[in-house]
Amino acid sequence: KLGYQAKHSEKVSGTYMLLPKLASDFKSLGAKDFQLGGLALYKIKKSELFKYHAGLYYNGELFGPFVVPLLGFYYKSENKKFEANFTLPIWADVNYSLTNWMNIGTNFSAFVRSYHLSQSDAYVAKKTNEVFGYLQFNIKKSFIFQTKVGYSIGRSYKAYEDNDKTDFAFSAFRFGDNRTVLNPTFDNGIIFRVRLLYRFHIKEKL
Repeated sequence: KLGYQAKHSEKVSGTYMLLPKLASDFKSLGAKDFQLGGLALYKIKKSELFKYHAGLYYNGELFGPFVVPLLGFYYKSENKKFEANFTLPIWADVNYSLTNWMNIGTNFSAFVRSYHLSQSDAYVAKKTNEVFGYLQFNIKKSFIFQTKVGYSIGRSYKAYEDNDKTDFAFSAFRFGDNRTVLNPTFDNGIIFRVRLLYRFHIKEKL
């Protein structure tokens, strides 16, 4: 990933990223295993505790061009216990600090990905929406341990022939989608996840 963050004014900043991706079964790499995308996101600072953001995500998926508009906000309460971070339609997180070492929260994520299957001249399109409830344990200043339980909504892993594509995809909408599915799909189900995170704390120079 390659990115640049610019401060356009006292209240407006922009993040611009180039997002190359290797999406493959790794059995035989070729040009179809590489994808190129990008992101532009603008943030508008209303106060130290509240910010808007809006932008656009693009990726050259194997099923065709894929564009997602992004709109959201970030909010933190004055007592620093409640936090909300929304970047719709792909991400949302709300959490509350029960103690200095434990948070309780819920989050939502929506993913659309495609992976090339090199030995069968086909690709898999993955689509899922996941809702989680979680407990977060702040072990030290930089180490975070999360236990999560959730449920998938509209989960599918569908295989298509390489040349079977859509004309254009805009967020959840597909235009010119007459593709033929080559495999049985997956049902929705419960998801369990455990995460160990490390945060870098960078001090700004005055």
